[in-house]
Amino acid sequence: MKALQKVFKIIDILKQGKEARLFEIAQKAALNKSTTHRILHELAEEGYVQVNPETKKYSLGLKFLEISHVLMENFSLIKASKDIIDQLNNQTKETIHLVLLLGGKAIYIDKRESKNSVRMYSRIGLEVPFYCAAVGKVILAAMPKIHQEEIIENLKFKKYTQHTIDNRRDLRREIKKIQQQGYAIDREEMQQDIVCIAAAIRDYTGGVVGALSITLTLYSENVHQPEVYKDRVMLAAKQISRNLGFMGKNQWLINHPD
Repeated sequence: MKALQKVFKIIDILKQGKEARLFEIAQKAALNKSTTHRILHELAEEGYVQVNPETKKYSLGLKFLEISHVLMENFSLIKASKDIIDQLNNQTKETIHLVLLLGGKAIYIDKRESKNSVRMYSRIGLEVPFYCAAVGKVILAAMPKIHQEEIIENLKFKKYTQHTIDNRRDLRREIKKIQQQGYAIDREEMQQDIVCIAAAIRDYTGGVVGALSITLTLYSENVHQPEVYKDRVMLAAKQISRNLGFMGKNQWLINHPD
């Protein structure tokens, strides 16, 4: 393994978000402890890794926060959606998520917390499943058929809750429904007591590039009727799409020609 590959291997382990001991990192990276310690020490000197003085565990350093800040500030989707997300968050008082389609994966890239006291667990940079999260399902439904089927055929289903879609037949049926109505809902499919409604975002090419969602908790007023937000989330997604140069006449039409 080349030296740079070893560095990236260690960074990939630490980016999972949990502090880890030296021997844990070495084991996961398939490296010996001395090599792992040397790399971690060098990364720590440059600010890319930090060590908890009490637990002696390692985590990513503030240098990555600086990099991510610069990256996100220059992300066109972030810029195109910022004011719209703020407005939607103020209107609904609920958590708003922005998801980017990147390299065949759906990734959280922005979030506004609920104005209510109860908050849900989600993290910027976290990958979202295509088959059980509203944002993932709506992105999948908005893809050209050939790309859609490629993803579906390679899915590995995990049963997060009793409501999670866990087979391709039911997922294809759900996709057809989403295409007809123009938005997606997940009712406790990914997380217990969490309901989401989402709409797809397109860019100037007409292709889907992400999704926007309103997330409701068990204590939200409209948790049992998320459809009351369908017009707001679709309008917000349409406005973001317009900011990205999408000129289609009908943003509600989710099915995209091959």
